[in-house]
Amino acid sequence: MTPEILVRYKRAAVDAAMPHFGMNCGRKAFNRWLRPHPFSLGKLIQMTKTTLLTAASAVAVLFAGAAQAHDVQYRAIGPAGSITSADTNAAAGPGNAVVADQDANKYGRSLVGLYLIAQESLGASLGAGTLALQDPLTAGTLPSGNNLYTISLTNATFGRAISNADLTGANCTSVISSGGTATSSSVTFLVSSAGGGTCAGFTEVNLPVLPTAAGTVTVTTNYTTEAGLPIDGGADSLDAIYAIDAFQPTVNATFSTANTGPGAGADTFAQLAPATGSTTPYTALSGDDDLGRLAIYVDTRANRTLIPADPNAAVADVTNATVTVTGDFSAFDGAAGAAGNPTLTSGVGGGVLQAALSGNVATFANAQGNITQLLSAKPAGSVFEVVADGGVIPVSDYNAGIAFTLATGYATQPNGGGAFETIEREGTNFIAPWFSGSGAQSQSQIRMSSTGQASGAVRVTVTNGVFNFNGTPTTFPTTTCAQTFQVPADGDLVISTATMQSCFGTFTRGDVLITVEGASAGLTAKMRNTSPQGNFETTLGRYSGSNYATMGQ
Repeated sequence: MTPEILVRYKRAAVDAAMPHFGMNCGRKAFNRWLRPHPFSLGKLIQMTKTTLLTAASAVAVLFAGAAQAHDVQYRAIGPAGSITSADTNAAAGPGNAVVADQDANKYGRSLVGLYLIAQESLGASLGAGTLALQDPLTAGTLPSGNNLYTISLTNATFGRAISNADLTGANCTSVISSGGTATSSSVTFLVSSAGGGTCAGFTEVNLPVLPTAAGTVTVTTNYTTEAGLPIDGGADSLDAIYAIDAFQPTVNATFSTANTGPGAGADTFAQLAPATGSTTPYTALSGDDDLGRLAIYVDTRANRTLIPADPNAAVADVTNATVTVTGDFSAFDGAAGAAGNPTLTSGVGGGVLQAALSGNVATFANAQGNITQLLSAKPAGSVFEVVADGGVIPVSDYNAGIAFTLATGYATQPNGGGAFETIEREGTNFIAPWFSGSGAQSQSQIRMSSTGQASGAVRVTVTNGVFNFNGTPTTFPTTTCAQTFQVPADGDLVISTATMQSCFGTFTRGDVLITVEGASAGLTAKMRNTSPQGNFETTLGRYSGSNYATMGQ
């Protein structure tokens, strides 16, 4: 390449660059080329590359906006049926003192400023909505020529094909470059200034959206040059939609959040010596007869569709509900003469229902009017109560299930369930560490004796027990022996290694809790440990730190 050709090449490159930047650095470089240069041709070509790269870097600095960034946001006004800022969740709303606290606990975030859709509405029948957004540049205009504008969604697709008409900006011409189909979640536009004017970004972005799962739908936008250099701070995001649980079946153990009051109480105990009525042990309950609460809570902030004018979720959308409670109801069925059958009492004026009993199942049909409540009423709930009929009350766990149906248009029917309180029996507790098992150096044995009448049932429970499965020690928190023991009158009960293995199989060691259904008077317990160092015998003290017994400690 001759010097004359190289000069023309250099000047053409500089002249092509100058209109884009409005800077004179290219002209100065050209003037330097007019003077004789002592360097080699290779050095001159390298300087040409350096000059051009310097000019390109100036563009990046000019439009990257190190201290500024475009901000994609909802608009206040949009096309008919679109989602605007006025349709998002406000800081104040129905029962918001309760539900705002729940948001932090249930969803791990604030939901203020998002459009809330019922996750029960997500599915094939849900039509796409339109987000009325805006995304102008913070200041200035796009570089001359072609640039790129990319929009992407997380947790959603567009739901319908995007068109060029979905973007509006003064002096901006946009053409879809890639993506934008109904089933896609990203689209890129080729953007240029129209009619020799300047494009300052888009003041209207009418974005179709169709959430695909519960949680947050996020919109991310980005202005770049065709070379991929960021413009006005790079990418920006907006959390636009959140799919929430509009219908929340709730039972005791999961009844409340940290800020909305208590849920389940402590376990209920059958009294060893009933305070009123029959003197027969275990025919009356201590405290109240309530075993728990349940409800279907309705979050009316949830929109049923992506059209804001359509109805929100409502209590009436639960069209049918059935509650089932499993447990031993033999002392609560009226068979012993007193009024029986468990009841379900609404916490919000929905009346009282009486269960239909069949064996170990209590059923409340058509319970929707009794248990369906506004989330803002939490934790009122409906109270499940048993009525003792004079029979001997057994030890039993109680569990509840809620099955319900939603109105037409909802895609899912989220049934729920959980544990109620357990009915235990008052009595006397002893606790001791246990070492046992084949090959163990230490062996344990417990002897219990009675100097009076025979005791009631004796239950053995292991806490933090270690079980040996195929040579691998495995820890289980709590395990109760299925066998029933008794301390005979003026006799004793020996709990040995063989006893423990018959109860727990591969059990080797742990803390043993012994619950005797009887008064403490006349009961004693001793533990003997045998090891290579000798025999050690300890008298066990009565233990009161357990839910298994509350009397005669």
